[in-house]
Amino acid sequence: MMSRDENLPNFSPILEEPHLPELFFINGSIPSWRVMMALHENELKYEATRLRVMSDRKETRLPGFLALNHRGKMSVFLDAIVPRQAEQHPSMDESAPEKVVINESLAILQYIEKYYNPSHPLLPLLPQWACRAQALARSQESENLRLAYDALENAHFDAEHRGGKLDPVEPRRMIAAVEHELDHWEVYAAKTEFIAEEVFGLADCAFFPMLAYIVHRGFEWRRQASPASSAQLDTGEV
Repeated sequence: MMSRDENLPNFSPILEEPHLPELFFINGSIPSWRVMMALHENELKYEATRLRVMSDRKETRLPGFLALNHRGKMSVFLDAIVPRQAEQHPSMDESAPEKVVINESLAILQYIEKYYNPSHPLLPLLPQWACRAQALARSQESENLRLAYDALENAHFDAEHRGGKLDPVEPRRMIAAVEHELDHWEVYAAKTEFIAEEVFGLADCAFFPMLAYIVHRGFEWRRQASPASSAQLDTGEV
């Protein structure tokens, strides 16, 4: 059984209830936003445990959290398997763990889709092979935008840490890479009401937190050149 380490403070904003899943999150975190959006769309109750990373000793580096995710990164989702699933699957192995730890936001999205609230799916149904494949591909493809923007942001952070300045050519090249990636998503957004289909789904949970983050961080996004993406962002779904 996974227990909370005494070195890991509990900053949950809600009262604990037995057998609720638990999400460890950081404010302003893309992975955290992705999972929170999916949980909200599924109307799922969960215990939210906030970790702080701006302190001298990041709480994601404490032993209790590293026992859950040795990389010390978000997101981490703890699912209370017993007795929730024991009731649904009487033949379940009695040696199954009482809690299951799921790391990585995109994996958590698919886990939630698989094991929670089948009456409100965030993926097209199995017989809709092409639509389902497209939604899964777009979800994974959202990582390309994250990697492009991370390169830009990390370059600035590294330069500040060294006490120097970036060669002006480098930021321009990285900004162009982000804009090129956003152009792909503008094509997708223009084809359907949402990013992969006509209804809000798993791909939106994966992609729009990334778009909202770069806008929040002040990236000079060419909104006029991306009317479809802008319209989707302005719907308030993010």
